[in-house]
Amino acid sequence: MRPLDRVAGVRSTRGEVPERRATAVVRAALVACVAIALVRDWRFTETSPGIDFYQFWAIGRLIERRDALDVYARVERDRLGRELFEEALRSGGPRQIAAATRRQDLETYGTPLLYAASRALSTGDYETDFRNFRLLALASLVAGAWAIGRAAGVSVEVNLALLFFFAAAFEPVASDLRVGNLNCLQLAMLGAYLAAARLRDARLAGGAGGAILAGAVLLKPNLAHAVALLVASWITARRWRALAAHAVGAAAAAVAAIAGSAASFGSPRPWLHWASALAGLPDVQITLALGNYAPSRLVWELLRIDASIPLSAAALAIAAIAIARAPRRAEAARDRAAPEALVVAVGCLAMLVGSRLVWLHYEVLAIPMLLLLFRPLESDRRGGWEIAARRGLPVIALLALSLRPLLVAGLVEDPLWVAASVCVGTLLLFALGVRELWLQRGVHS
Repeated sequence: MRPLDRVAGVRSTRGEVPERRATAVVRAALVACVAIALVRDWRFTETSPGIDFYQFWAIGRLIERRDALDVYARVERDRLGRELFEEALRSGGPRQIAAATRRQDLETYGTPLLYAASRALSTGDYETDFRNFRLLALASLVAGAWAIGRAAGVSVEVNLALLFFFAAAFEPVASDLRVGNLNCLQLAMLGAYLAAARLRDARLAGGAGGAILAGAVLLKPNLAHAVALLVASWITARRWRALAAHAVGAAAAAVAAIAGSAASFGSPRPWLHWASALAGLPDVQITLALGNYAPSRLVWELLRIDASIPLSAAALAIAAIAIARAPRRAEAARDRAAPEALVVAVGCLAMLVGSRLVWLHYEVLAIPMLLLLFRPLESDRRGGWEIAARRGLPVIALLALSLRPLLVAGLVEDPLWVAASVCVGTLLLFALGVRELWLQRGVHS
């Protein structure tokens, strides 16, 4: 190497050192902020009874005692609710008593796999089990948001900053942690799927991915929209090998899940009972005031029009058309996870747009799209106004779903304002996601 080259190299290296140090300091500060937010979340749930978790936990204990118990029958639910309430009173645990008091009328619409898994993971002590579940939910939030962000190509700094916001100021996450539902766990499952999609071995990626998706849907079926759109994307792109590999993995996982839950219940019949109970889900009675923030419910409250079926069909059709517009040669894509992350995110939003029942904690499934929309832009292909809109609109959606503007204005007590804010954020994200799908001509080729 010539002297001048060595001098230039030394200067270049010295110039990079401060930049690397600054980056390390920023990342360390963001990690500290995330840790502080997670500790705050932990303390926030210290006094929460976990009314949703209580149902999973209590029914899991019931099936441990009795084989072939029909927890989905209306008469049986009433009797079991009273029995569990009396048991909680005898236990003397204040958190268990509070949860049982709120859940004397059981709402058993979870899948047999959910109750069987709850049984397998239960120690029998409500305080211990809810503590473990809260730890799992917080870990799932971090792991899921991180994995999805990395699969989408979000920078480390932006990923950490968004994770901090989700933990510190995103009301759907707070709601999920408070009631003890599964949405943070579902986020981790989606992250695991996208991590599997990045494996170099296509067969292994498909098999593992199919197993994860099948397990996620059988645990809680509101991810079925995302799976349906993924299948549509593989068919459109003629990725027959990927489709077959996923099908094999999904079939194996489904057989294992159904067999395992049947062993817990003493019979496979609970799956038929669950399907029957789900068909009779009384979502039409769950109003805005009770916390149903579905767009179709808001339309009903304002116009007395049942828009659930048209909204659901329109959301799936619009997403499918955007996917069908993509070119066929997907096998040549360098990063299979990037387009699949987008399809998964749009599928989650299609569910939120079309469902008749959307509790606030369901909006945790909007996080994949929020992460995707904050990935680096291709500035050479976008104008200034387009870049401003591409960055500004996701921020509006993020704030609308977090309910920050309503909290500042003191309007959170009005369910109509809350529903309107949640619906605006959901619909805006769905529109932005479809637009991203529409622009993905180069992704698959």
